[in-house]
Amino acid sequence: MDPLSWLVAAETSGVAFVVLGLVGIGTGVAQRVYRDHRVFPLPALRKKLAGWTATPPDEIADLERRIQAYYRSVMVTTTMVIGLVLVLAGVTLLAVMWSGHASAVRTMPGGWVPIVVYPAILVGTGLGYPLAVRVHQRSLPAGPRYADLRRRRLADYRSPRLRWLTPVAIAVQAAAAVTLLAAGGSSIVLLMPLFSAAAYVAAELLMWMTARVPRMVVTPDPATARRCDDMIRADIIARLQGLELISVGLAGVLLEFLGGNVLRTEALPVRLASLGLLLSAAYCMFWAIGLLGLEERLGGTITGWWGRPMPE
Repeated sequence: MDPLSWLVAAETSGVAFVVLGLVGIGTGVAQRVYRDHRVFPLPALRKKLAGWTATPPDEIADLERRIQAYYRSVMVTTTMVIGLVLVLAGVTLLAVMWSGHASAVRTMPGGWVPIVVYPAILVGTGLGYPLAVRVHQRSLPAGPRYADLRRRRLADYRSPRLRWLTPVAIAVQAAAAVTLLAAGGSSIVLLMPLFSAAAYVAAELLMWMTARVPRMVVTPDPATARRCDDMIRADIIARLQGLELISVGLAGVLLEFLGGNVLRTEALPVRLASLGLLLSAAYCMFWAIGLLGLEERLGGTITGWWGRPMPE
């Protein structure tokens, strides 16, 4: 078997995802061992802290060291969880192959990489953050903690209006899938809207969980500690929002592949369905990139919008 054929077979069977997952876990272990690694260059971190009004008048060097350590802990944990999710996905595909459903696995055009990797990153990031908070808290010496009298909500870090971005694309994909099925396509086209809906529900749940994770105290000053915690929490929520949109956008592209045998027809409904799928994918990518440029300030009551003064 030539190398290209082996790679395709490994991807289809799940071996590639097991290998990728083990590499991710190994990378996380290596990052944990190499504790001197800086997650952010110092100028970028100082600019970020200043933007979040989290720069105290003194002890800035100690705060930067604590923030770097906390970010590194989050990165290590999420990398390892992402690797574990990829391993589980690979094992699941292998189990499907061994159970006699190999043909169902091989019917996915374009391979399983996009439809597995991005949701794995989404789940790994969403589950890795609360785990990282608990692991990092245990590593700290006993000391005073301040009381957080109001539990944080997702609306504190993301405008509620942004939750309606993704359902628009899902609705277009669902309509396109029904059209392709009615035009003679395989029932497998219905999988992609279901996948998009599952990714949306999972991402919203993970963002809700992230907003409600107990606070992480990175400095004795309560006001600075709250700002630093909000800064990191908003970063995770912004990543999850972007991954949600990317996952749904990729589902639209894959649905285009799945309906390939039907899309060759010139019927107007089918052509409109094809156009709708391409537009839904472009729409998701546009918003994912656009929100990335807002530097985690997605209109929440705590974060505010990018380019405006930070709410008090």
